[in-house]
Amino acid sequence: APGLTSCSDPNSGYAYCADLLWDWQNCGACGNDCGDFGETCCGNYCADLANDFDHCGGCGVRCDNPNPYEKGECFDGACVYSCVEGAIVCGGICTPVNSDPDNCGACGNDCGPDMICDNGACTGCAPGLTSCSDPNSGYAYCADLLWDWQNCGACGNDCGDFGETCCGNYCA
Repeated sequence: APGLTSCSDPNSGYAYCADLLWDWQNCGACGNDCGDFGETCCGNYCADLANDFDHCGGCGVRCDNPNPYEKGECFDGACVYSCVEGAIVCGGICTPVNSDPDNCGACGNDCGPDMICDNGACTGCAPGLTSCSDPNSGYAYCADLLWDWQNCGACGNDCGDFGETCCGNYCA
């Protein structure tokens, strides 16, 4: 039958059909017995459902990271999440307190307008630099409007959209 492979019983030597994708006694190959290690066959792979990141508690159940500041692990068949280094839980989500101007250094510590969060401390930009917002994260950062090709003359004026560079406040 389609999708089945002829395998031999190791005790009797008789041939039988096996589905190598899901047969725990022939997982991925004839004779590859997942039961020897207490594992489950998940699409031709023997998986430990108690600790496998890609098959946590069931075949195909992944412990993907819900946001870039969290990491997932499989523990006793359940996905468990924790914050990556430099992030703590603020308002129920992992937040990078070293760079988040709304939670700078600690949850709820708002830097305010035209301020940036640098290593967990609210600060203004050095003379000659302007506070701009990252279009992806919304976090403020300091930019040199005279030479920054992504903020040429004004925050968000991207010379790269036209294949140009920023020269003294103008895209050229």
